[in-house]
Amino acid sequence: MKWLIVVVFNTMVGDAYLFTNPEFDSREECMTYIQDPDIKMGMLIKLQMEYGRPKPIRFVNCMEKDIIEKLMNGEQDL
Repeated sequence: MKWLIVVVFNTMVGDAYLFTNPEFDSREECMTYIQDPDIKMGMLIKLQMEYGRPKPIRFVNCMEKDIIEKLMNGEQDL
């Protein structure tokens, strides 16, 4: 099972951004990665490049890739 980084923005519509690279083998590995200050800064730079401006972040978390794919496909049975 693979894990990915998900950023949820603090907006009225609940926008989110999915980092598909890198993938992690465990939630612990992913969580350790996103707590690194240099990684955080790199993620903020990437998000600003994508959106052209800073967006307020509600939270950053790690989710199973399979669950994300099911959510994106509208599957009810998670």
